[in-house]
Amino acid sequence: MVTGYAGAVARLIGAHKERANPAARAALAEALARSVWSAAAAAMAGGPEQSSTRDPVPPHARPCTVVAVPAPSSSASRRRRGEDPTELLAHAAVRRLVELGVPAVLVPALRAQRPVRDQAGLAATARATNVAGSMALGARGRSAVLSAVRSGAVLIVVDDVVTTGVTLSEAVRALEHAGVRAHGVATVAATLRRGRTGGPDPPDLLA
Repeated sequence: MVTGYAGAVARLIGAHKERANPAARAALAEALARSVWSAAAAAMAGGPEQSSTRDPVPPHARPCTVVAVPAPSSSASRRRRGEDPTELLAHAAVRRLVELGVPAVLVPALRAQRPVRDQAGLAATARATNVAGSMALGARGRSAVLSAVRSGAVLIVVDDVVTTGVTLSEAVRALEHAGVRAHGVATVAATLRRGRTGGPDPPDLLA
């Protein structure tokens, strides 16, 4: 399940991304693992995501391999932080899924193929223009994800926060351009729409 990007969740994401706080990463990894499982379960069932339960992965429903493909951070972000926080978070979430009994692997197949501006402060149209065509699948990455999908794995694109959905949509486009179909997407949080207080609308990420 995706929660709103506000309050404690926003602070945790900031602590993870800007200060590499291990406690924040662990808490977010638990949430992302649940989100990835929900997306994978929905893909296997061919229906909407199921509500989370105390056990996010019911023993009778543990699936074939789940492949998590993180949306890549920009080259500038990697240089500034010295790491890719989304990839690190996805890795921690995959590790948590494995602990829960789900055969899951991380495949960081996508890469940034051109510079993009910082998305903060950009309107939806500007965000879409900014990231359009910015990601690509490397030859090694394409081979890895194709092999996984052919073996029956469920491929889920992951990110930390969704604002307008354009980053995840670009990641899905880049995969499709290379002949790979994503089965779903998963994030920790979604930015609340203005004027709403009851939580975020489910974003139409694959539109």
